[in-house]
Amino acid sequence: MLDTNGTAVQSEKLEQGYKVCRRRAKKELKTWTWLVSNVGGDNKKGLNVMLAQFLETAELLDLDSPGGSSLGVWKEIQEDLANAFAGEAATPELTALVDTCERYDVDKQFVFEPIQAVDDWIVKREFKTFEQLEAFCDSFGGSMMAALAPVIGVVKQDFQEPAIACGKVVMLTQLLANCVGDMKHNRNFLAKDDLEDCAVDIARIKLRKPTQEFRHLVRLYTSRLDKMFIKAGELVGCMDFDGRRSLTSLLAVCWKLVSKMKVDPDSVLSADGVLTSGEKFALRSKHLLGMDYKLPFVPDDHGHH
Repeated sequence: MLDTNGTAVQSEKLEQGYKVCRRRAKKELKTWTWLVSNVGGDNKKGLNVMLAQFLETAELLDLDSPGGSSLGVWKEIQEDLANAFAGEAATPELTALVDTCERYDVDKQFVFEPIQAVDDWIVKREFKTFEQLEAFCDSFGGSMMAALAPVIGVVKQDFQEPAIACGKVVMLTQLLANCVGDMKHNRNFLAKDDLEDCAVDIARIKLRKPTQEFRHLVRLYTSRLDKMFIKAGELVGCMDFDGRRSLTSLLAVCWKLVSKMKVDPDSVLSADGVLTSGEKFALRSKHLLGMDYKLPFVPDDHGHH
């Protein structure tokens, strides 16, 4: 005999999970919701679930582990996720997460890997080399994009490698653009070796005081980021029409950030952010009007004429 009551309860739990995730994504990503405004229907529901999951993971970056070991809460999160994928979701949000991963064939390793990356950060609280920072962004940002891409809309099976490259460059760009705010909250993600080689005075940066040393550091990072956009741009060709629009707009924001920081490194010190309100408005308006961005690292044969 069918357990119709149990099915109804599960369905209600699922819908509640989708609603909670939608509210969270809308509230915490309010400034950037225009990037995915063209993604509709069930895709938008699933996208909100994935974004809510990664927002929750990102909150762990604020935690500290004085003893240099994994926190108990990290293990609990891992167990909750494992149980959810095994059919025992503890919350409506986890029910919606599992449903989204199954519906869009999201590899669950890309849900677990950002949590592992955050745990490594909590334990160490610094990256000695740029390679270590890059590996962190690969695991966190790269995995996040690899999980989001199927939900946004992929049409090619070999999307994972460019998705990881795309997520990595997006995260590195954001960490550089927001480094002052992070430093003021005692979260310094930039590589220790780079800071020492450039002789950057962290105290001056926290006070938003321009220095030649900091300008040199910003230009060093933007020169590294420049090359990474080529591989990231390959993801555009793996997406459907709506997915291409959203991804191209996201990459356009990051490319604008990197270009601005390269020409004007002091813009990183601005309390209002690297981009002016006018520059942000122009990017947003172009997307909402359905206008194509001309990105030098995206091949023309992907419909960007």
